[in-house]
Amino acid sequence: MDAMNITAPPPFTTKTMQTPARSLDEKLSWTAHQATAKPLQFALTADELTRYHEQGFLVKRGLVADFAETMQTQADALLAMEELQVDGNLRLDLTRDARIWKIDPFADLHPFWSRLTRDRRIADVLATIYEGREPRLLKDKLIYKPPHSQGNALHQDYTWWQGLPTSAISVCIAIDYTTIANGATTLYPGLHKNGLINAPGELSFLDRKVVDGVEPEVVCAEPGDVIFFDCFTPHEAGPNTTDGFRRQIFLSYNDSADGEWHAAHYDHFFSYRIKGASEEDKVKKFFL
Repeated sequence: MDAMNITAPPPFTTKTMQTPARSLDEKLSWTAHQATAKPLQFALTADELTRYHEQGFLVKRGLVADFAETMQTQADALLAMEELQVDGNLRLDLTRDARIWKIDPFADLHPFWSRLTRDRRIADVLATIYEGREPRLLKDKLIYKPPHSQGNALHQDYTWWQGLPTSAISVCIAIDYTTIANGATTLYPGLHKNGLINAPGELSFLDRKVVDGVEPEVVCAEPGDVIFFDCFTPHEAGPNTTDGFRRQIFLSYNDSADGEWHAAHYDHFFSYRIKGASEEDKVKKFFL
């Protein structure tokens, strides 16, 4: 998760949604049946899969590089949409000085983005990790990270997703060149094996002591490079100190064995974003 100036929603509880029929931490024992499993043309190699499980992340260079120019064009086009310019749209998140920070969600705003979420090059990597089962889109956001804006502190995505499937994997796609100067994503390998580091129910960033002695990987990316990382992998991003944007797409998925969670997540996400607002302010908020 690469965001700022947002109070994270509380974990899902039985008060906000029905209790699932089974624990989300209880993994099904089945794998995709040989007769129905889709051929994975872009599957990970055995070495790549091992590296993902050991590190908690995997970088696939140039995976969707052929989309780079279209992603840049379409990201610009989103900012020209009239409905996104209206104050109160819950999709929009702004910086303290009222510049665009992110659009969350965004993939349904143009067919190109919707197709990208289903691209087999991405889906096959995830299906490899999920032992042949298909991924299900959980969350989609486009981070613009404007010039001279802050970064994001050390955290695990699952801190903000407690109650959602622990099979969640985030897919970070570079739209622009990412560098140390503009806030490249930094990941800490191996620590995903510890599960949730903060106490259950605690909504806060991580104490830096948890990464003492762990050599980070700073992923300086080219447009079309993709990072796959586990929801328990600690990561952070520095500030953008340059005069240009650092745009990245973050798509999060869960194992289809855990069901469909996209709508439930956003129902909860938006309800929390207007929690505590006055009745007058609530009627100004909307989601199209």
